[in-house]
Formats: sequence, C-alpha cells, structure tokens
Amino acid sequence: MIKEINLCKTATNNPCSRAKNALPAISGALINVFSPHHLAKNIDRFIDMVFPKKCQCCREVVQWDGICPKCWSRLLFIRPPMCKICGSPFDKTDQFDLCTSCMSGLPVFDKHRSLLSYGGSARKLVLSLKYRKDNSSAMFIAEIMLPMVLEIAHKVDYIIPVPLHWTRVSKRGFNQSALIARHLSRFLGIPILIDSLTRNRKTPSQGSLTSHMREKNVAGAFSVKSSSSKMISEARILLVDDVYTTGSTINACSEALKLTGAKKIIAVTLAKTTKLKI
Repeated sequence: MIKEINLCKTATNNPCSRAKNALPAISGALINVFSPHHLAKNIDRFIDMVFPKKCQCCREVVQWDGICPKCWSRLLFIRPPMCKICGSPFDKTDQFDLCTSCMSGLPVFDKHRSLLSYGGSARKLVLSLKYRKDNSSAMFIAEIMLPMVLEIAHKVDYIIPVPLHWTRVSKRGFNQSALIARHLSRFLGIPILIDSLTRNRKTPSQGSLTSHMREKNVAGAFSVKSSSSKMISEARILLVDDVYTTGSTINACSEALKLTGAKKIIAVTLAKTTKLKI
C-alpha cells in the first residue's frame, strides 16, 4: 500500500507551504504600495518624469526645486560692509555707516536689506517669477531670503507686499511680491495683509526713469485702506518687494504706512541694483 503524504503539511520547502507563509508578507507589501504615502510618492515620481523640474534661471533639467549649480555660482550676494539703513554695499575701504544717498536725506522706512545684486542669475530669477507665474520660483526666492529676513526682522506684526495697480494684476494674473510674501508668511508664522496697502493710480514703468523721476512717479501712489487702519497703527511691518533700484517705491509705500501710524517698517527685497560685478 502506498502511503499518502500531504505535501502541504510535511514539506517545508514545497510551493504550497511557501505560498502560505508568504501571504502575510505579500499582504504587507501590497498595503505599503497602496498606502497614501507610497501613492503620493509614486505620483510625484510620475509627475517628475512627465514634467521634470527645471532650473529657474536657465531652464535646464534639475533634480530639485530651485536653480542649477552653474546658475547658483552666478548669484552675487550682498555682504557687509553696507549702509546700515538702505543696505547699499560699500567699498571695503569705506569707513561710513551711511551711503551718500541716505546722508543727503534719510528714507521713510527704517531699514532695508536685499540679498543679491541685480544682474546675472538674479535678474533671470526675477524675470522667471514675473513672466512665468512660477510659484516654485517664489517659494525658492522666499527660502533663500529667509535667513536674511530672520536676521533683521525682529518682532514683526504683519507682512505686507508692495502692491501692483489692479489693471496690472488683471493683465499679469498675479503680484509677484505677494507670492514671495505669502511664502515668507508661512515660513515665519507672521500674518500677511494682502490688500491693506493699495496702489491708487496706475504709474508708468520705472525701468527707464531717473532717480528723481522715479520718486515723482510714485509720490502719493499708495494708501492704506480705512478698514486696515487700526491694524496698521502702531504695528511693525515687514514690507516685501522683488527688486530695489532707487528705493522710491519702497519709500512711497512706507510713507503711506507711516501716515497711518505704522511704528516701524523693515523692507526686504530679493535683489538690488548695485555697482558690484560678478
């Protein structure tokens, strides 16, 4: 008589036994694969394949949000010595606390700092933000500005972006300074007042204007909404813009805020026109 043998019970290396023992592992693997975390990760990988991340300056494909090493090397950071008010860089041989512009007439704002000299990769970064409506550019800009902001903006009550006229917002679809300000607000945990400061009239582009013409162009162009007056009064404000050229726009905004009773205004921008060379 041939003895029947139940292979599934006696053999440890037979297919039935291995399949039975593998079931918990397979189930666990499937749970992991289809978990929200892994699904999100796989979706991100798929998006990166179809829409690869690109350098915000030269548009070369990169593995991260931001800019490539080559473009990073072409950023010129503004470092001390600099004017203690407007942040204009000095020659290393200068021994002054204030630049000639601030000596001839103190600005309305209390302090301004800019991270980069406007040119090279900094210019491309600003243009990418302005004309591509690239929110990842705004977040990257806010991230690299953050250490500078933390250094000078102590005990700030509100963040306010420099406003555009409504016709320009309508045409462009967004305010680039507000995009940066939103990310800084999120990073710092400081409330942002998007519509408190408004641009009353449409002003010509400042690009080709002289310093005096710029000042005249934006004089009285900004005001604080009456509904925001109580919040602005005695408040310490962090004013955010993308580029500082002569300071006329920042100054005009600061004047409107100070007239409403703002206690202190610290202005920050990504880039500033300087004589520095890369």
